[in-house]
Amino acid sequence: MIIENVVVKDYKILKDLNLHVNPETNILVGDNGSGKSTIMSAINLALLGRIGGVDFEHTLSVDDFNAEVRSHYRQIDKTLSHKLPEIVIEVYFKDEDSLAKYKGTNNSLTADCPGIRLTVNFNGEFEDEYRGRLVENKGNQSAISDIPIEYYRIQRHYFSGAPVLQQSNPFKTYFVDGTNSNYSRFVGRYVQSNVMSLLQPKDKVHLRSAYEAMKDGLRKDPSLNDIDMSGMNGLANVPQQVTLDVKQSLPDEWLQSITLNVDGIPYSSAGLGVQRTVQMALLVGANADKPGILLFEEPENNLSYSNMNKLVKLIEDNDDRQKFIATHSSFVANKLGLANLIVCSEGKARQLTKVRSDDLKYFQKLPGYHTLRVILSERPVLVEGPTDEMIFDKAYFARFHKMPIENGVDVVVVDSLAFKRYLDVAKLVDKHVMVITDNDGDLKKFKKRYSDYLSDERFEFYHEKDWNLATIEPSFIAANKGNIGLSNLWRLCRPRSPFPENFTENNQKELEHYMTENKSEWAWRVFNSGDTFAFPEYIMRAVDACKIQQ
Repeated sequence: MIIENVVVKDYKILKDLNLHVNPETNILVGDNGSGKSTIMSAINLALLGRIGGVDFEHTLSVDDFNAEVRSHYRQIDKTLSHKLPEIVIEVYFKDEDSLAKYKGTNNSLTADCPGIRLTVNFNGEFEDEYRGRLVENKGNQSAISDIPIEYYRIQRHYFSGAPVLQQSNPFKTYFVDGTNSNYSRFVGRYVQSNVMSLLQPKDKVHLRSAYEAMKDGLRKDPSLNDIDMSGMNGLANVPQQVTLDVKQSLPDEWLQSITLNVDGIPYSSAGLGVQRTVQMALLVGANADKPGILLFEEPENNLSYSNMNKLVKLIEDNDDRQKFIATHSSFVANKLGLANLIVCSEGKARQLTKVRSDDLKYFQKLPGYHTLRVILSERPVLVEGPTDEMIFDKAYFARFHKMPIENGVDVVVVDSLAFKRYLDVAKLVDKHVMVITDNDGDLKKFKKRYSDYLSDERFEFYHEKDWNLATIEPSFIAANKGNIGLSNLWRLCRPRSPFPENFTENNQKELEHYMTENKSEWAWRVFNSGDTFAFPEYIMRAVDACKIQQ
């Protein structure tokens, strides 16, 4: 059972989506409100007919329609001929012999394959009533102003044309929602059902007897029986005798008192990360032998680094089932493979299928890299290390009195060896990227290293033009020579030595040596200082370029 295509029309942010998906793993990424969760919801809705465990017909609202379509309907003259909006969700499956009875061409692509089509549209049986209301309410404030969903129907059919009966529907999904913390009932049901399946009849009788004996002991306890109820407010005028007792048990009531302990700690008292790990393991494991599609919504929530590793392994171990994962985590995306990415933006989605194999392996081995920040950022700026980041941030703040991220500029620290790998990924999503880097004192090597990128209009490189200033430390010193910034820098880096009246070459070497040996430290001191500094020309060009792009 493998989904090949998903078509969605006018469902929430998805106005017209035709998405071809991967047969094994699909990683949906994007900003909040980009449509990644809506794609997951659409798949789940078409295959199960439910949202959050509730039948769609009980949750349908005008908010489920695309905002643009809804706005158009509200503005048109409804007394004239018009078409009412409808929602269409189609899930196309790979053609398999076992799914032959669900195969047909009853879909918008007229593809001859198995699948399910869900429609939310106007029920023609109410045509006269709808038209009558339009005439009666013409010019009236109570006229129909929004999509009249009270006249709508929800239908699901296989591509063969046969209606879907959920009880016998072979197309299943198993939804793991990392944003939902209320899985306690599921965990309880899982424990109870498995306890019952593991017990022999005589064991069940024994445990029920033990539970009844415990309750009977409580019932006979003098501490309970000696409580005088006659003096309690509201009971003084009751003529009958009022006492306390313990409720009678239903046959399997003892199961309600059974819970999971995780390392000796009750599940309900465990940390959110531990609870999330248990929940996902149970949700996936409990259905391991059942065919169906696995949907993971932000599974990384509340998970530590080590638990995210376990999560990735859990997903990878289900290699015989198709998976859809909506995530904000670069770690999850890198580990599961950037070639499986589907980038969502404003209701549109596209696959990242052409990732070079060596780049793919690189990020899988080093999953901590912030690939999604580069892919999703409005204006990514790549820098070599924390030193460059802090100096760029300081220069940006000095110019605009705001931090870069406040204006949508995302400064991403990458290892200098990884610049090209990030740029290769950026190419695939047509991303404009700024690169701030050292020139390393060698023009030929610099041009050779970035020969495939320097002529690409999507990429802007900013580096020191003086090839004698190989790194940011001598560049920063040179920028501050002849002004108060040099004495401020000396005071921050050499607080025990007074600033020399005649700044000699040896003084410069001493300062540069300290800065080179303490890269992050000197940059941190400059960043947190209220003193005045000048900044290298290439840094300021990059800062000003950010303003131009805004």
